[in-house]
Amino acid sequence: MDDFTSPRSLTDDRTDQPDFVTALARGLSVIRAFGPDTPKMTLAEVARRVDLPRATVRRSLITLETLGYAESDGRSFTLTPKILSLGQAFLPSSPLTTAAPSPDGPAGGEAARNLLGRNPR
Repeated sequence: MDDFTSPRSLTDDRTDQPDFVTALARGLSVIRAFGPDTPKMTLAEVARRVDLPRATVRRSLITLETLGYAESDGRSFTLTPKILSLGQAFLPSSPLTTAAPSPDGPAGGEAARNLLGRNPR
């Protein structure tokens, strides 16, 4: 199952708000279309996956490429490592990262191995 929602499928009252930015929702949908099973896609593949017109997806991808979040070989698009910077604003305030032991602390290494399922116990 896909972990993204096409802006076209949003039918609740949230999208009717005057401050809702449809272009942003569409761009985020394009970003979320990429994943482990689809790390590289053509414009047509992305458009099908997010159920948006090719012209809309093209504008989003060109914007992402211009800003350094995506790259193209002339036919296909992939996300770049810069896309990870979008999540960095969340991490310092996340309860998951503030509650987790530091890998540098006394039990950090063991806790990290436990979280990753690599503790031989």
